[in-house]
This record gives sequence, C-alpha cells and structure tokens, in this order.
Amino acid sequence: MGNEVIVVCRNLEKRLGSRRILASLNLVLHRGTALAVTGGNGVGKSTLLRVIASAWGRSGGVLERFGQVVAVSGEPDVRIGYVGHQSLLYPSLTLYENLALYGRLLKLPDLGQRLNQVISQLQLTCYAHDVVGSYSRGTLQRAALARLFMSPAELWVMDEPFTGLDCGGQQIVTEMMLEAKRQGKTIVLTSHQLPEVQGIVDAVAELKGGRFARWWRVDGPAILKNEVTL
Repeated sequence: MGNEVIVVCRNLEKRLGSRRILASLNLVLHRGTALAVTGGNGVGKSTLLRVIASAWGRSGGVLERFGQVVAVSGEPDVRIGYVGHQSLLYPSLTLYENLALYGRLLKLPDLGQRLNQVISQLQLTCYAHDVVGSYSRGTLQRAALARLFMSPAELWVMDEPFTGLDCGGQQIVTEMMLEAKRQGKTIVLTSHQLPEVQGIVDAVAELKGGRFARWWRVDGPAILKNEVTL
C-alpha cells in the first residue's frame, strides 16, 4: 500500500428524492489498493461508485480525490476511469473508431500503439473494425473495459466488471487489473460473486442500508464498522 491517499469519503450521503441511498458512509483508499463493495440489490453499491467517479453528485458529506475536495455536484477528472452498466461507446462506430476518438479527446501520446496493444490484450482484434452495436454482451463488456484500460486513469471505478465475461475473458481482465495494481493504480469495484475478485482485491466491504455493515481484508477477520480504511 502506498502512502498517498487517493479517495476519502467522510459522512457521505446520497438521496434520490425522499429516499436516502447512502447514509454517513466513511471510506479511505490509498494508492495501489483494491476494494470490492458487495451487498444485496438496491443497497447503494452502484450509487457509491457513481458518486466517487462524479457520474453523480452527492447530497451531503465530503468527498476528496487525490487530496482535493470535490465539488458537491461532482467534477470530471481524467485521472478517474469509470466502467458502469452502460458501455459509453457509440454503437454506430467501430471499436477502433470509438477508442481513437476517446484517445484524441484525452490527447494520449502514441495513440495507435496504445490502441493496438489494449485491443490485442483483450482479444478484440477480430472485432476492432465491427460496429459496437453488433457486439454480444461479453464482447461489449470487454470493449467497455478497453476504454478504461487505455486511459491514463489512476483510480479505476468498476461496477460489476466481469458481467457477461466467459472464463477466458475473466482471466484476461483479472491479469490486467493485477498489473494495474502493480503499477500503483487504485481500484474500487462492485461484485455479486466474491470468488471472481478475491484474487484481485485487498479487502471486501458489505453495504447494508446505505452504510458499511462490515468489512474485512481478504486474509483477516471481519470488522463491524461503518468506516473502511485501506
């Protein structure tokens, strides 16, 4: 674990109308760590990730990223990569066109080399010049992950990253995530299937009622506390 604090949530809250989704939640993540957030349907897992990634604003509390307080409404930051339930890819464009457009927006150096590398790593070469709208669910998921993996993001926020992937795809993505951790990336993800992420994450936190009911390091006992520090 590095010394640099990447994410801090203090008494974080999120409301949708009159419904409180997140309630006084506390979280600290250091550089190079990985956390899996688990829990039943509707407990706020996806909401937490959206708030951390600034896909949604927060209703209360404090959110810090990379040592800076984030505005309540959320602020975009190229150091954050987010994969949610939508691919964020244009269905009428090919994968290569989508990634090239994204890379140009980010002004990535050596874009062609970077594109070809991530497409090859995810075994998408034979699909690279097909329109994304023709993809199967598993291929679309790998394509969405390619968008993250080619980015310069230092914080990876991943909502159910293994959805739709077969065993081969899961292995490829696992290896790429482990390599990202070795490079100092910080990862927070959600999962309903803990066995598929236990080789990646350092700890698991269970959400219940918008709060952390308990959390545990993969090699340690459960801690009954609404504050995760990793």
